[in-house]
Amino acid sequence: MKIAFYLLVKGDQLWVRLLRAKYRWWNAHVSPTVQSRCTPLWRGVCRVWSDVAANISWNIGDGKGVRFWFDSWLGSIGPIVNSLLNGRQLVYVEASVSDMMDSDGQWRWHRFKSLLPYAILLRIATVKISSNAPMQDFPRWNLTSHGQFRVHSTYSVRMGVQFGPTEPLWKAIPDFKGIPRIRTFIWLACLGKVLTNEVRCRRHMTLDSRCHTCGFEVETIDHILRRCPVAYSLWCSLVCPEHLGQFFQLSFKEWIFSNLTNFGFYVKDGTEWELLFGSLIWLLWNHRNEHIFEPKKMHWEPILSHGKRLQQECRSLTILARQSSVVPALARDSIRWEKPPEGWCKLNTDGAVMGELGMTSCGGVIRSD
Repeated sequence: MKIAFYLLVKGDQLWVRLLRAKYRWWNAHVSPTVQSRCTPLWRGVCRVWSDVAANISWNIGDGKGVRFWFDSWLGSIGPIVNSLLNGRQLVYVEASVSDMMDSDGQWRWHRFKSLLPYAILLRIATVKISSNAPMQDFPRWNLTSHGQFRVHSTYSVRMGVQFGPTEPLWKAIPDFKGIPRIRTFIWLACLGKVLTNEVRCRRHMTLDSRCHTCGFEVETIDHILRRCPVAYSLWCSLVCPEHLGQFFQLSFKEWIFSNLTNFGFYVKDGTEWELLFGSLIWLLWNHRNEHIFEPKKMHWEPILSHGKRLQQECRSLTILARQSSVVPALARDSIRWEKPPEGWCKLNTDGAVMGELGMTSCGGVIRSD
């Protein structure tokens, strides 16, 4: 996938020109095809091309190399053809972005205004290009924040797994208001990095993958936190009987996400449930470790009462942090727009630069009142 992506972005390098010339592949919008007697390298490029094409978007330069309807050039919106209004027939099918603009850089709205929702038209209006722009259109890799290709980002594509900001779970975990070490544990558990016996066996750190608490044949993180008898009895005492089935049937990540965001949906008392839930799974993991490594020093306080004590500590810390961050109203500097004197106009400007790509942009608003 890395080579396939570089065939797009490194067109000035000799090896790219050689491959393109050898297999007569010049149009980036046409999928490369396997040819007779082609090398294994080219066969691999052809095999992964659909995944590469689905995960690139375009930074607009002169707009001549980007298809208006079928390429992704409006950020997260994706190809504009997916937003076509129902019952409308596509026109100017093969038009590039520059074809939809006149020589002055103004959009030819009459060509597509009636085909797209108003929200999409507003996004298009924010794009300003010139057919005489010195920079050509440049592809970026959607699976990284900086747009550069990284090998680790392709794992989710090839394995069909969603990671990072594309999955709501990874946004919910940083929002957890509990103790930081519990937040870190939840993160590691969802990544599959916690050293359960199943993970240790896979890493050749042990030959025994059983749960040492109940003897179950494979000790996964889901088993420790939800299905082991210690955990199972704990959850049964807290969860409403009508929700027990759903509580235990969710996948592990869905289970974590649901309890961090659906505050108290499953339980009898849902007050600050996410704090109690995080504390309990942390204590279940500690209980397992003490049972295996330090049985003589086990903490015999019931897990539930200990969890409620941690919940109270989290609540107190949250209140304390909120109080310490309060600033007297009189001490705050009010920052707001103020209108200019009579007969004057005020110009407010802003700019941005993307250093790695060497791209800059700026804009401004002129107001009199």
